[in-house]
Order: sequence, then structure tokens, then C-alpha cells
Amino acid sequence: MVKIKTHLTPLKLIKKCKEIETRLGRKKMPKNSPRVCDIDIIDFKNQKMKKDLILPHPRMHFRNFVLLPLFEIDKDWKHPMSKHHIKNLLLSLPITAVSYTHLRAHETVLDRVCRLRLEKKRGGGGGGGGG
Repeated sequence: MVKIKTHLTPLKLIKKCKEIETRLGRKKMPKNSPRVCDIDIIDFKNQKMKKDLILPHPRMHFRNFVLLPLFEIDKDWKHPMSKHHIKNLLLSLPITAVSYTHLRAHETVLDRVCRLRLEKKRGGGGGGGGG
């Protein structure tokens, strides 16, 4: 996951992303097939779009491989639609959603998520706002 600044519009940016995927060897395949490269726009300046490109990414809040790196990049991020804080989104993931691979890559984040779960259980909140 990367955070960038750009002068491009979301549609021009996704077009550039698709060009990069092609240059890296991605081919047209059936939906959800394994891919050489997959570049998505998760959030674009908190914009909401439903035509041509869906923003924010419609399934991002269910994916630990999106939420964990996003938390590392921006610990105060809020979902543009639901307004849920990144900490609450992480806490809502089933613990089984955190795979061993992601555990190894994000041990410090997972330590924080576990601490947040304990705080919440003890009544200390740990939600960071946003419901």
C-alpha cells in the first residue's frame, strides 16, 4: 500500500494504475483469478464516487490486508461513507481474518489491535471516535 499526492483525477489515476499493471504482466483473466499485480484506489481525498469508479473501495473495510497497512499509514483515517475510525474497523474484523502472513508483516500493528481489543473489553474505549 502506498499513499501518494497527485494532480490526476481519480479516473485518470485508475487508468494509469491499469497501465502499470499491464506493464508488469497482468493479463485479462476471469474475475477473482490470481493476478500478477492488482492496483486499487482505496480512498481518494475522502471522495465518494459510484459511476465509472467506486470510491471508497467497496470491500476495503472487510480486508485485513487493506486495513492493517492503512492503519500504519494513517492512524486517524475515517471511512468516507460510514465515518468509522480505522481503529474501529480493525476491531470489527474477526480475529480469524488476520492470516499468519499478515501477522508476520504487521506484528506491531497487530499488537496495537490486540491492545485496543483489551481496552475495549475493559471499558477503556480505544475507539478513537467515529462509532
